[in-house]
Amino acid sequence: MAQYNRGLFHEWVPKPVQLLLILLGLPPYLGVNGVYSGNIMLMSNGLNSITEFFMMANNSSYIGMMVMMPLSFRIKQYFRSKEIVLGSLLLMSFFSMIVYTTDSEPLIIVCTLLIGMVKFSGMLEFLLPVIFIISPQMKREIFYPIFYPIAVVLGLAGVYWASMLAYKYDWRQVYLIYTIYMLCFAALMVIFMHNKRGMKKVPMYQLPWASIILFVVIMMLLNFITSFMKYYDWFHSPVIVYSTIALLVVMAVFVYRQTVLKRPYMKLQVFKKKTVYGSLLLISLMGIFLAGTSVQTTYFVGVLKYSNETIAGLTFLMVPGFIIASAVCYIWLNKLSRKLKELVIMGFVSFLLSYLMMYFLVTPISEISYFVAPNILKGMGMGFLYVALTAYNARNLTMDEMFPAATLFVLFRSFVGTAIFGAVINWGFYKLRVQHGIDLAGAIDPADTLGMMRGGAMRLYGPVQIQALLISAKQMFGFIVIAAIVAIIFVIQHRFEVPSRRFVLFNKRLAGHDIDGYKIKGATAEVFPTVI
Repeated sequence: MAQYNRGLFHEWVPKPVQLLLILLGLPPYLGVNGVYSGNIMLMSNGLNSITEFFMMANNSSYIGMMVMMPLSFRIKQYFRSKEIVLGSLLLMSFFSMIVYTTDSEPLIIVCTLLIGMVKFSGMLEFLLPVIFIISPQMKREIFYPIFYPIAVVLGLAGVYWASMLAYKYDWRQVYLIYTIYMLCFAALMVIFMHNKRGMKKVPMYQLPWASIILFVVIMMLLNFITSFMKYYDWFHSPVIVYSTIALLVVMAVFVYRQTVLKRPYMKLQVFKKKTVYGSLLLISLMGIFLAGTSVQTTYFVGVLKYSNETIAGLTFLMVPGFIIASAVCYIWLNKLSRKLKELVIMGFVSFLLSYLMMYFLVTPISEISYFVAPNILKGMGMGFLYVALTAYNARNLTMDEMFPAATLFVLFRSFVGTAIFGAVINWGFYKLRVQHGIDLAGAIDPADTLGMMRGGAMRLYGPVQIQALLISAKQMFGFIVIAAIVAIIFVIQHRFEVPSRRFVLFNKRLAGHDIDGYKIKGATAEVFPTVI
């Protein structure tokens, strides 16, 4: 009879060494990417290309991970853990070296998509032990406040480290160093990981390949539309029009297939759950505040002339805010046993305060220390919403519903919300800058002879652009503050918890309905006063 071992390492490996190896395995899976967000501008300049290609490539990594998420346990049942880990490390190294050597933007996009796909399978092998280490009872209230800071801190640390390396040397060096790290770690896994299966081998038959391809096409079409929307001037271009039509057609085919297949790729019935569609809506709204970072970065570069190193350092200040929020969530849910709704409100209030401060800090000259608090508050907003909405999304779901719901939640959190609202915010910011530039240029006096002798309108071009940027940034931050207020009002009126029986009966009495015969903990319904 075959012997199974659900662990990762040989039995002779000491427990502290196993823990160390798990910690060493997290950085490549949480940090490696085909395109690093902090290096997009440097890549664009280095390859003499537009930034939209690299924005699309950055989103492709999340798409790749979500494509593999519904298939991850099928892969785990077919391959050994050692085969999955070594295969993912070697493939990520291979694709990273392609990005390191190529000058082709489409090839970078494809490699980033594939890195995301192979990364998730290997990541799952290391996340499962971490889950049981953090919470052996699998309590979400304990796991999420501890795991999310680890994952987000390592992810932001990877972006910060990549930005520092690109600033001091070259943006390509990060791929070389990560490749060396992954190959060295793969060598360690050859030594310490066992060759046994963790469960009975299940053939990978009847995989819905057509549905998988349709899902990839849908996500990549949405990725292309949101990334190039501003470049093609929205629906004024036939490229965007035809891409949108293709997106709707393919999406309709995909949804139809999931409803008729016996073994669908993704069970869309989870959309009927209030906790699922409610959490997807709220986590999508978070994309407004994450997308607003592009306005902040443009202000830092265009007006304050901050370097990539300085901007990366300010972005990394979100880490202490995220840790603070996660600690509050842990105490709130486990020690105080309070409600998720209050944590969601805290998250949107944190974003509100962050962008309200940025609204008043948009000036031609600002101290760098002034931007510490807004970034910490932004990190707190992320922390509150990550923990609270993830727990809300998974509430009252069966095991069959858990994975589809988690796939959709991560997809909306990492890609859909940020991409859609990012496209809107970037387009609006661009239009405002153009309009304010025109308005300010119209105020230049052509009769100013002395001004014309000193360079005329061309001499004023730079100050006019800076002033237009300042006005536009302040307006965009104002719009984001209004969006935060609307989100808070929506959360306040949104019902997170199942209403109590007493509350239901009270509403019935308010509506004038008869509630005779109802009982609450042994008491009759007469405990409710008659409402006249």
